[in-house]
Amino acid sequence: MRFFKKSAARILCFLIIFSLLSGTCYFLFLKVDGTTFLTVYDYEKEDKIDVLFVGNSLCRCDINPYIVDRNMGTNSFNLSKESAKFEGLYQLLKEELPKKNISNVVIVIDPYQVFEPAEETVVLAALSPYIRNPIDNVYYSMQTALEYGDGFDRFFPWRMFYEESPKSLINNVIYKFNKEKCYKDKLYQFNHLGGRVYKGKGYGCHSMPIDSKSIKKAITEKDHLSLNENAIVQLKKHLLKIKQLCDKQKCTLTAITTPLIKDVVLRDGDYRKFFEITASACSDIEIEYLNFALIKEKYLSGDLNPHFYDGKSHLNGEGADIFSRALSEVLKKYYAGENVDYYFYKNEQFFGK
Repeated sequence: MRFFKKSAARILCFLIIFSLLSGTCYFLFLKVDGTTFLTVYDYEKEDKIDVLFVGNSLCRCDINPYIVDRNMGTNSFNLSKESAKFEGLYQLLKEELPKKNISNVVIVIDPYQVFEPAEETVVLAALSPYIRNPIDNVYYSMQTALEYGDGFDRFFPWRMFYEESPKSLINNVIYKFNKEKCYKDKLYQFNHLGGRVYKGKGYGCHSMPIDSKSIKKAITEKDHLSLNENAIVQLKKHLLKIKQLCDKQKCTLTAITTPLIKDVVLRDGDYRKFFEITASACSDIEIEYLNFALIKEKYLSGDLNPHFYDGKSHLNGEGADIFSRALSEVLKKYYAGENVDYYFYKNEQFFGK
């Protein structure tokens, strides 16, 4: 009996010391992710949000909340993280949704979230500091580790997401205490080190000049995409969790897909499968799905030709403005109770039978 008591005490002491060391390393070494920090910092200054857009980089780059607000008379915000998949977005929403008075949530569904559903470890590392409930944080790490692997890095993200130079490491620690300095530095880095401009409200548009070679490559290079047999089951599972979260907070949930280059969509047959799967999953759990990849050209204030894209799927700043005007027009009518189906082609109209 004495042996077991001593063993239990030693195990307990080991766990306490290990947790303290791990927590210290987490605080000191885990890098402050710039885009996530800028977004959450601005989000915390908001009070009532009429329309909350949620998603990955397509949400961040393609939707200009200032144009949406001007056209709809609302206050909107982009709560997004580049490369985030559904589990990360769910955890971010679970943390941030109850803090604000939010009327409507619009989730952007990117084809790659369905084609390649694995949550990248670096996304977890960037989001985990903002998931303040330790149980939710552990669950997020465990759930993604079981589904996608890399368990050790997911539970100890500071091992792979850290600042490399001593100066950056010191600044990283300072940022944990001085949010104003962190915001100023991260804003400068975002605006000067990557061809993007952060304009507030979670909106960061691509500002690179038009590159004809990149546009040609985007149109001609075939995507190697494939849908696994479990795709619709996984999509429904994730969307249902998010819908239940929104229902609990008494806000509506709408799903959208942002515009894509028409030639790319027509060439790669898996996009049609993606549209069908997404529409079916949303219909089954009673979520309205608005597919702006199939919006009729006459309802755009300017035709979204490939020159308004930065790569295969992201819109540049001018393209985001064009899309945001159309998006706000459709949402305004939809929230007023109007049928907006006439804005969009049906699959068979767009792709042909």
